Amino acid sequence: MDSSLERNPYASTAQSDEHGRPTASLLFSVLLVIAAMNLLWHGALMVFGYFQQFSTLPSYNSIFASNFFPAMILKDFIAGATSLLAAILIFCRHRIGWWMAVIHWHWYLTWNAIIVFAAESFAWRFPVRYERAEIVRQMIICLIYSIVAIGFFNLKPILRILNVSIERRLHTMALILAGTAALGFLINWWSSIP
Repeated sequence: MDSSLERNPYASTAQSDEHGRPTASLLFSVLLVIAAMNLLWHGALMVFGYFQQFSTLPSYNSIFASNFFPAMILKDFIAGATSLLAAILIFCRHRIGWWMAVIHWHWYLTWNAIIVFAAESFAWRFPVRYERAEIVRQMIICLIYSIVAIGFFNLKPILRILNVSIERRLHTMALILAGTAALGFLINWWSSIP
């Protein structure tokens, strides 16, 4: 059955559809706007923070004296760019926006859970984001956020937008997670080189 909803999940349903469908469509639209606004807010805060930080610096030479600041700028650039692009393209109803959101979520998971956990477990000298006293709290927050994101990305309308079959979604998500984790560890290793 190839309905217009399956071809275009953003399309509104017909009046003759079952009664549960308009409510589900309305709920999905609200969730979509909340997700896009969250991404837009996060990306805009990152851009604003960097503008504010750079505007108060007396000299840019101190930033590039070691590899740490360029690596962290690259890390934050990837997070901010995927967040902003995801929000803008989701509002434009473009499929790439949801792929950017998936990449942004995996990037968040890599930096706030995987790298922090690996650095603490193996006593690596990688720069980690959190102080030792707040690692457990931040990992719990990241876990809650990740569970919500996993549930959201596994909704059938999102899977239709992403054009990923249910059988291949785990494989696709695992590949994206492996790629973002590899890039995250590479950037973290680069930042630890004096």
